[in-house]
Amino acid sequence: MLVEYTSVKEDSPFGSCPTCLTAERRLIAMILHQSAMRKLAVLDISTGQILGLVRHIIFDHENQSLAGIGFSAWVWNSRKYITREAIRGIGDHALTIDSSESAKTLREQTALLRLIKANIPLLGAQVITTGGRLLGTVEDYTLAPMDYTLAEILLSGGLAQDLFRGYGRVPAQSILAIGRDAVVVHNDALSRNMAINQPKARPPLANVRYLRRVDEVLGGKHSPKEHGNQPAQSHSMFVQFLRQGKVW
Repeated sequence: MLVEYTSVKEDSPFGSCPTCLTAERRLIAMILHQSAMRKLAVLDISTGQILGLVRHIIFDHENQSLAGIGFSAWVWNSRKYITREAIRGIGDHALTIDSSESAKTLREQTALLRLIKANIPLLGAQVITTGGRLLGTVEDYTLAPMDYTLAEILLSGGLAQDLFRGYGRVPAQSILAIGRDAVVVHNDALSRNMAINQPKARPPLANVRYLRRVDEVLGGKHSPKEHGNQPAQSHSMFVQFLRQGKVW
């Protein structure tokens, strides 16, 4: 999901130039939410074919960046994996790759396999300051659109819940370590940042046309407006089951 923040940091490298600040706001508006990347369609731009949906996001805790993703057409199908270098772009409707040939099994992607075996999850991790204070748990995180490095983590619970109505934000530069037991940050990591006063982002429905066709076969009646940014409420249990399946 693409989210825009209206605030600009005082120590911005863009300076105080209005035109430069506008450029920075446009860049910030393209920040990628991890939660919005899940269930995105994986599109092969060489053939125009949708290969599946994003099922697994692999985060590199050492370099604090996206390492790769795993995808499959059906939930129970074996997954194929691609590294960050093979990703052409990530938008609000699809994750694109140059060719399906870059997708390999996990056994073939040794770097991704090593990170998975390390088992150091970022989501759900406790965030603790150098002074030993619990700020909350990682609810979500965002990535920079240019190189997919970590931009910030979003917290819920703990001190974040006490201070803010929405999620507490901790920028990547305030993070000292991402470990198996906790994420360690500076003492003032949370207090010097604004909170996001909006609900958690939801990924867009990538298989609208497919579901509409299924609805027609099953006799469902839906108006064109129902299939917008939010998925339509279907009374068919079969359709609800298929939303976890193929996307074409």
